[in-house]
Amino acid sequence: MKKTLTIIAAMALALGAGAQGGHGNYVGLNLGGGLNTMTFSPANGTRSAGLGFDCGLHYAHFFNEHFGIGAGIHYSTANAYALYDFSEVTPNLVHASNPGVHYNLTTTFDKWKEHQSVGILGIPIEALYRTAINEKWSFLGGLGVQLDLPLSGGYSASEGQYVTTGDFPALGSYNVSDMPEHGFSTYNAAFDAKIDNLSKTVVSLIADAGVRMDLASNWGLYLGLYFGYGVTDMLGEKRDNALLTINTEDPSKLDYYGTYGSNEVSSLHLLRAGVKVGVDFGWNCEAKAPAEPQPDLEAQAREQAQRDSIEAARAREAEQARLKAEAEARAKAEAEARAKAEAEAAKPKTEAEIKKAEQKTREHAAFLAGFHDVAYFETGKDMPIWSQLNEDSWDNLKELMEQYPDVTVTISGHTDNTSTPTTNQDISERRAENIKAMLVEKGIPANRIKTVGKGQYEPIADNKTAEGRAKNRRVEIDIYRQQ
Repeated sequence: MKKTLTIIAAMALALGAGAQGGHGNYVGLNLGGGLNTMTFSPANGTRSAGLGFDCGLHYAHFFNEHFGIGAGIHYSTANAYALYDFSEVTPNLVHASNPGVHYNLTTTFDKWKEHQSVGILGIPIEALYRTAINEKWSFLGGLGVQLDLPLSGGYSASEGQYVTTGDFPALGSYNVSDMPEHGFSTYNAAFDAKIDNLSKTVVSLIADAGVRMDLASNWGLYLGLYFGYGVTDMLGEKRDNALLTINTEDPSKLDYYGTYGSNEVSSLHLLRAGVKVGVDFGWNCEAKAPAEPQPDLEAQAREQAQRDSIEAARAREAEQARLKAEAEARAKAEAEARAKAEAEAAKPKTEAEIKKAEQKTREHAAFLAGFHDVAYFETGKDMPIWSQLNEDSWDNLKELMEQYPDVTVTISGHTDNTSTPTTNQDISERRAENIKAMLVEKGIPANRIKTVGKGQYEPIADNKTAEGRAKNRRVEIDIYRQQ
């Protein structure tokens, strides 16, 4: 075995140096075969290796020119042979035909050859290395682990014979050798059975090395060597059965447990080494753009700074023009309102008109003194669920602000303490801005409305109760007149 492994390693190193073209990704199909066998040591026989095949799909991804990772799924077969030429004694058995009589069973195997075969599903994961040999050829090597799942197995015996004899000490060492109805006779090898007692998962160390030739349209042809050894025991646990014994219920039948189901072996490992060929398709995730001259970064920075400066100056001029236009429009509106008020005041008034004006003035004064609106909100929401204002109040507020240019509206937003202070501050500001937008839609001038968010810091009720928190989630609207 050591000589075989040394030869395989030398062949792998002799393949040399190369990689899978220049792509970053590969997917392909491979097929191989060689020394695919199981290693074990029969207690009373000898083992010889068998051949098998391997086929599967693989995927490889390279992170750079040389290094990558690969994975796939494979199906392979492994075969081995055991040769037995010995006698074994199973003592103190109870014969089914006469339960009161004990006997010793002697089984003599004469050039008995058993063949074992296993079908395996493998999932390999490898670290990959590649390097180019020339424009068409490259070297690829891999090292990793593989999970092997035995899917099926069987053993058969077709060469040699065995002889069973019985020794009955209670009958004066009475020997029986030619009574097949009691299980004592000479039998030729003719046996087939399934192997169903193997461990479900095996971990193998794997390695491979080979060369790849680039073909047209990103296709490639691969030729290499592979090696794998199962470091975990396929057998799982040692069995206590003898290789062959008489059936306890029907003496005319014999129970043959096979090499893996008897006490002949205590451990079982996979060994694979051979040649594989494959075809694959390679591609890159991203196409490489052609090299471009390096830009003058300092010149670009200076140009960008100049553009930013020009844009900033234009933005300032536009903002100043907007503010000036708003101020002029506001001054014009105030002047027109004063002129209208003065014209109304200059007109001769009847006694009824005077009383009506006085009543209107008193109503405005009362409205100014008593106006206070509150809108309430659901938790985390910035649109109100209801407000104390009615349509008459909106109309009075609009009319009042048209008549008195020095009247302004202040909107303050509040929250309960359910969330964090930062979140509550943001919600209170949004609530105030949304109420402002509603007032503007009703005709209240936006430049005479001030909004402020006060977060959770000015509660009017206990935040420990649901009723109190509902009262604290509010927006308050107040009117002020400059004195």
